Amino acid sequence: MQIPVLKREEPPVFLPSLLQAVYDLGVGEFEGAVKVKYYYLESAVGFDGRLKRFVVADIAPRFPPRLWPKLEAIMPEVRDKAVMHGIRPYSREYVDLMASYMAKALPRGEREHAPVYASMVHRLLYAYGALTPLISDEAYRELGVTDVLIHITDPQAEQDVVEVESWRFKGRYPTNLTATEQDRDYLRSSMSRRGITANKFTGWASQVDQRFRVRVTAAVPPISQPRTTIALRLVTRSPWTPPKYIALGSATPEQLGFLWHVWIEGFRGKPAFIVAIGQPGTGKTTLVDVVTATTPPDQPLAVVESVSEINAPQARVRFAERFSLSADIPEVRMAQLIRIALRMSVPYVTTNEVLGPEDAQALFIAATIGVRTMTTIHAASPDDLLARFKAMGVTDEAISFVRDKMIAVLMDREPGRRFVKEIYVPEDGRWAPLSERPDLLKGEPLLKAKILHIAARSPAYHDAEEWLAFLRHYYEDPKAAMSYLVAGE
Repeated sequence: MQIPVLKREEPPVFLPSLLQAVYDLGVGEFEGAVKVKYYYLESAVGFDGRLKRFVVADIAPRFPPRLWPKLEAIMPEVRDKAVMHGIRPYSREYVDLMASYMAKALPRGEREHAPVYASMVHRLLYAYGALTPLISDEAYRELGVTDVLIHITDPQAEQDVVEVESWRFKGRYPTNLTATEQDRDYLRSSMSRRGITANKFTGWASQVDQRFRVRVTAAVPPISQPRTTIALRLVTRSPWTPPKYIALGSATPEQLGFLWHVWIEGFRGKPAFIVAIGQPGTGKTTLVDVVTATTPPDQPLAVVESVSEINAPQARVRFAERFSLSADIPEVRMAQLIRIALRMSVPYVTTNEVLGPEDAQALFIAATIGVRTMTTIHAASPDDLLARFKAMGVTDEAISFVRDKMIAVLMDREPGRRFVKEIYVPEDGRWAPLSERPDLLKGEPLLKAKILHIAARSPAYHDAEEWLAFLRHYYEDPKAAMSYLVAGE
């Protein structure tokens, strides 16, 4: 009698959803697509016009499930050897080291794929997993991706659909990617390696990840219920130029010509205090980037930020807040940094946002002593702007002192576009829309508007270096620069 041999069933292996992006590219009707490389792993990102969703697909074999449990033993050995030989985690040598260990754990026929599998694991542990192609330069430039969002799309489900915002395709769209709380844990672990920490003690974090050039905002339980929420906003990869901003339809030449003029020459003979207002996500910080790009290259500009977002190439002084990391490393807040910048005798100061009373009061000090100042604040109207300043402890006397040189720029958004909706100037104790004051657009503002109108039609001036070269020429000899610009059309 033959005794049957009972095979022990191995428990199923559940791979993280963001380890690999799987999609059949042959069924999509793509209106735009790019290829992205992460070490040895190639991925495709595209917008499926028929299904109205973004798609991410790794062009690679399926990750072998049996390899995943073995990583628990492999990765400590990789890290120890990397430390021993001075191999940095964010390097091809580190991925090669991972691949060499993983190859030993693979069947002979699959060892050739070890570098690709190692790239997938590295992307999950040290980047943003399958989200990484969405925050690439290629997706930013070609597909207009501005935000990648992991929100709670279904409170009853265990996983949520990853969403993307794109200016090119004018809206927010789902993707083929999903994220569980386990996936979020991998993302949080990866971010913590770069100093971005959100845990049950801190609750939330908002910081720019300089390695991947994204502004990360993450909130974890118990603040975020029932799962972690994460928003990745792509930070501009290169400085914005005014011609490019106009070409994208974010402002008219007249609007930006006026802001350029008052930023440099002041408003009615006084250094201007420009505040971009509007709801979150309307492009306020981008406008700061654009206006500061008109600063004379030989004039010191100070950029003070809560998180590093502004790309102004003219910045001579650049400060960013530091949170306390231990009892021996005190925090340094934006208000302190503004005061330090003022002691350096800079004529221009910009900040990315007014976050609290100390920041507001420090900026009012800058404005009252004649420093050209620009910042952003969440406010729905110019009157709300003043109310917010008062709520932050700025006195009526201080507000009245700078009121006649305060310019409020209301930003707005619509699907696929963030733009200047209106510019408000002080007029006899009230706010007058610039659109109703054509007299303010005569003379120098009109000349600057003509310059921007011509430059916006030339892609060369969308490049920061070309724009800076023109600015130098313009501030040395405006007439010659204008003639050169017109001749180049």
